[in-house]
Amino acid sequence: MGTSANAPDATVLAGFSPVDGKLYAASQSTNRLYTINTTDASFTEIGLIRRDGTTTLNISGADLAFAFDDLG
Repeated sequence: MGTSANAPDATVLAGFSPVDGKLYAASQSTNRLYTINTTDASFTEIGLIRRDGTTTLNISGADLAFAFDDLG
């Protein structure tokens, strides 16, 4: 995997999900969640990170975490 031309600014959070095996990343400058294609390093936006469906969270200084109870 190389560099990506469409990476959002301040992408500092990243992690693989044990549920679906995808690589996720979040941007502190946009407060948006993305998936990263590990073959070509392209980013696909999923959307804003929200607390209750309406309130956008400021994720500056946060980490990504995945719940293992979603494994079924």
